[in-house]
Amino acid sequence: MTPLETVRAALARSPESALTELDRFEPTADLELVRARAYRLLGRHEDAVTAFDHAETLATDPLQAARTCIGKIDSLGMLGRYPEALALGEAAIARLEQLGAAGDAARARCNLGSLYWRLDRYEEALTRYEAAAQTFEAQNDALALAVAATNRANALACLGRVEEALPLHERARDVY
Repeated sequence: MTPLETVRAALARSPESALTELDRFEPTADLELVRARAYRLLGRHEDAVTAFDHAETLATDPLQAARTCIGKIDSLGMLGRYPEALALGEAAIARLEQLGAAGDAARARCNLGSLYWRLDRYEEALTRYEAAAQTFEAQNDALALAVAATNRANALACLGRVEEALPLHERARDVY
């Protein structure tokens, strides 16, 4: 197995296993992204941000560098660094779209939407989730579309639009 396959398999076991395995290998951008994910799963968002930053410095191309921002949006939000997270989210979406990575831009939109949701800015969250859902539908990505549907339903429910939310939850349930 490659180092990346090894640490991904370890992450499937536990975040701690992944962190132990990562210490065996020279860092690469992809390995640092796994490190960041492990830290996020452990709720260690400051460490995750550091790993995302390290991954970006190790990136070998602009798309790989831009992808490091997707998870970083969420970790910054979890740390209460909202202005930084919001700015990074908008910049990441623009950067990923410019690079032709529509699916990655949609994932960044979902993370940005979740940040708006945590800030009780439900209309702004809903706008991001709906835009992401359009991309996921166009790409025939059923799982990502289900996640976006759940997020949209939650935002709609918070806005008191429960009747609109219910079919989205049902659609997502069919995928899960």
